[in-house]
Amino acid sequence: MGESQSKYLDARCYATSKGAKRVLPKLLNMLDYIANKDTSHEYLAYYRRAYKNVPLWVTVNAMTFGQISKMLTALRDNEKAKIAKRFGVGNPKELSSFIRVLALYRNVCAHGERLFFHRCHV
Repeated sequence: MGESQSKYLDARCYATSKGAKRVLPKLLNMLDYIANKDTSHEYLAYYRRAYKNVPLWVTVNAMTFGQISKMLTALRDNEKAKIAKRFGVGNPKELSSFIRVLALYRNVCAHGERLFFHRCHV
């Protein structure tokens, strides 16, 4: 586990599509902050101290649904397909839609809006 598990911080590991290029700079800054600077989660500091890096599976715990949605946008198609299959979702587009819907409903709940009869247009 001690070997570097920080490939997710390398821009070359993401898709080259227009959508990916649009979200990638902000996504990488956010991931770098979580992996290397965030002090609000003790488990991140633990991995930095013990292993000198924070693996993606730990970083994801500190991400919001919105950030995960943006990361999904930037992934390569074959990686999206593997994730969709792992979660039993038909295809990567459905997975992206599910994550966007989760983020939207989470925001409704977090901001004190009325969830009952709320409609999401994704």
